[in-house]
Amino acid sequence: MKLRMLLCLLSLSIFSSARMLAQSSFTVGTATAAPGQKATGVLEVPAGSDAATAIPVAVFQGSRPGPVLALVSGSHGTEYASIIALEKVIQTLDPAQLAGTVIILPLVNIPSFEQKVPHLNPVDGKSMNRFYPGKQDGTQTERVSYVITKQVVERCDYLVDYHGGDLDENLRPYAYWPKSGNARQDAITRDMVLAFGLDHVIVWNDRPKDPNASRYLDNTANTRGKPAIAVEAGYSGTVQTDDVAMLANGTFSLMRYLKMLPGAPAMVEHPVWFSKVDTVASDQTGIFYPLVQRGTYVEPGMKIGYVTDYLGKTIYEAHAPVAGVVLYICGVPSMKKGDTVANIGEITTTP
Repeated sequence: MKLRMLLCLLSLSIFSSARMLAQSSFTVGTATAAPGQKATGVLEVPAGSDAATAIPVAVFQGSRPGPVLALVSGSHGTEYASIIALEKVIQTLDPAQLAGTVIILPLVNIPSFEQKVPHLNPVDGKSMNRFYPGKQDGTQTERVSYVITKQVVERCDYLVDYHGGDLDENLRPYAYWPKSGNARQDAITRDMVLAFGLDHVIVWNDRPKDPNASRYLDNTANTRGKPAIAVEAGYSGTVQTDDVAMLANGTFSLMRYLKMLPGAPAMVEHPVWFSKVDTVASDQTGIFYPLVQRGTYVEPGMKIGYVTDYLGKTIYEAHAPVAGVVLYICGVPSMKKGDTVANIGEITTTP
């Protein structure tokens, strides 16, 4: 364990070396922060085939040299707990105590947030975490992805993508460890996950390897050699104090691991690892009734919910296909054919 931590610290110094040489003003969009200062502004995304947009950004430039950490939430604008958590970080983080630079985008999908539309950007009907690295001449979602790739991903050393239970997702907190195949980078992202403090971790081995077709924000960073993770907390569009604190405190713990803040990180010692996530989807449209809660351990064949028609007749029963933990289950009665009933994580002892 001590040898692995030593190797990770050495790798951290290599990944961060470019930013350790000097500390000067740092600009993202219209926000420019001098050493020891915080600045706010917007990332401007010009109009194209549809409307322009402006993404709020906060830049913290530390009083001492260090790496560049990017924190992004609100790709799905009704995953509220993660958005509020980064608002808390913006309000709390003291640049005078900081080594390096922190870029925070607390709300990427403003139309989703303002119109209360889950999952998608209502301007073009696309998920804002499926079209990276984006297109300069694409629809709004693609243009936003392009601007974030160029102005944030390509300029950071580390990245965290924040999510949570959308309006219809009764979700228990978990993180993703995306394995790239690069042993040094994977050791860092593993420790980033453990330093963040979420004790249930999905191991992703099948993310795209092509930087030009990276799809997801964290994967866009990882395919460019920037260690990145994704974290989720919050359920059914709620903003619970515990969920917000979990994400905010995890952020500060990660900064301590990266030597950006003083103190030691609170590393998770015995995480629950998941090797695979199985999706249960409804084959009927109607009213959904869950029979298990988020975090429930299920056995193969266990009934986890059912769907009735609009007069109360049962027309579909959902059963767990494998043993595992319910990472989230549909949190609303509305159910369409093909909608997700639940995601079940398969536990592994060898991540």
